[in-house]
Amino acid sequence: MNNAYLNKRKASSIEMGMIILLSMTFILPSISVNINFILLLGAMFLYLFYVFMKDTKTIRNFVGILIAVFLVAFFYTLLTDTKTISASASYGEIKQFASKFSQYLLMYLPVVFYYRMHATANIKQKKMLLLVISILIMYVVFQTLQELVINPNAVRQWEQFSELEDDNIGNYYFVYAIPVIITTIAVCMAKMTKFNKILATALIVFLFYFLIRAQYTLALLIAIIGVIICIFMSIKNGVFKAVFLIFAITFSVFIPQLLLFLSNTISSDQIALRLRELYEFFNAGNAQGYNLNGRLTLYGKTISAFFKSPIWGHRSLDFDGHATYLTILSDTGLLGAIPFYYLVINSKKKIYANLGEFAKKFTPMFTCLLCMGFTNPVHNSKPLSIAVWFIAPLAIDIFFNKEEAF
Repeated sequence: MNNAYLNKRKASSIEMGMIILLSMTFILPSISVNINFILLLGAMFLYLFYVFMKDTKTIRNFVGILIAVFLVAFFYTLLTDTKTISASASYGEIKQFASKFSQYLLMYLPVVFYYRMHATANIKQKKMLLLVISILIMYVVFQTLQELVINPNAVRQWEQFSELEDDNIGNYYFVYAIPVIITTIAVCMAKMTKFNKILATALIVFLFYFLIRAQYTLALLIAIIGVIICIFMSIKNGVFKAVFLIFAITFSVFIPQLLLFLSNTISSDQIALRLRELYEFFNAGNAQGYNLNGRLTLYGKTISAFFKSPIWGHRSLDFDGHATYLTILSDTGLLGAIPFYYLVINSKKKIYANLGEFAKKFTPMFTCLLCMGFTNPVHNSKPLSIAVWFIAPLAIDIFFNKEEAF
C-alpha cells in the first residue's frame, strides 16, 4: 500500500469521535463505574448502526461475532442464576440477558474499532488515536500511583474500591491490561529509532514498577512472559534462536532460587508473599500457600464441575472459579463455551487477517490474553479488551508500516 493512498484515506470525524468516547468508557474507571449498562449498550448499538450504514461489508465480517455474543448471553440467562440482579426484580431475565450481552459485546467491540481504523483511517489519524488512548492510560497510571503512595494496598481493596474509582484510580481490571501494554511496546521497539528505543525501555521499566506497586503477581509474571516471547520472536538467526531457547530452558532450572531472591528483596509484601508461594511450589511441589492453594483448588473444582455436567453446565455453584476461560465451561457447559471460544479464535483471525504480513507480531499480546483469561476473571475487564483488540494491533499497524519512520 503506497504512501499517497495512506494519506488520501480519511476516517470520518464522527466515527473517530465515537471511538474516542467509547475508549474513555473502556479506560477511565470514573466513567466505567458510573455509566449504566443499558446506556452503554445503547451507545455500542449506535456506533455499530453508524458503521453498518457506512459500510455493509462490516456487517458480513462481524455478524458471526454478534451471533456468538448473543448465544453466550442467551445461554448464561437460560442456564445460570444471576448474582448481580435480584430474582424479584421486574423483567429480571431480560435485564440479565441485556447485562451479559453488553458485557461480552464490550469484550470484542474493540475488534470492530481496529477493523474500521485499519480500513479507513490514514496514518496521522491512527497516530492521533493511539496518542489519545495512551494519554488516558498514563493518566490512570499516575492517578493510581499517587493513591498507592498514601494507601499501598489501594488497588487490592476490592470492597472499598468504588470510592476510589471516581478519582480514576485504576482497579484490578485496569492492572490486567498493563502486561499487554508492556508487551506491545516491546514488540514495536523493533521499528523504533535508537532514541525512541531508550524512551520505550524507560516506559517499560516504569510500567513494571507500576505492576510491582499494584501488587498483582500474575500480572507481573505475564508481562515478563510477554517480553520474553517478544525477544525470542525478534531473533532472526536460527542458531541464535536455538541458543536463546537452550539458555531459557537452562535458566528455568534456577527459577525457584530467583523467586526466593526476589521474595526476599522486593518491597511489596503482597508480591513477596506470592513469590515465596511460587518458590515453595516449584522447589518442593508445595501448594499450601493461602493464595496459590486457593487458586489451584478453584481451578480444579471448576474443571471437575464441567466434567460433571459438560453439556449445559450448572445453574448455580457454591464457588467462583476465578478464571473466565474456565468458568464459562462450568457455568454454561459446551453450549455457552463453544460460542465463547469462537469469539476468541475468530477475533484473533480477524486481527491476523488485517495485519497481513505482520500478523505474528500480535502473537505475544494474544498469549498474554490467554494467560490472563485462564487464571483471572477478565470478562469485565474493559481495559484489557481494548488493549488486546485495539491498542496492540493499531500500534503494530502504525510502527510496522513500511512507509513510516520512527
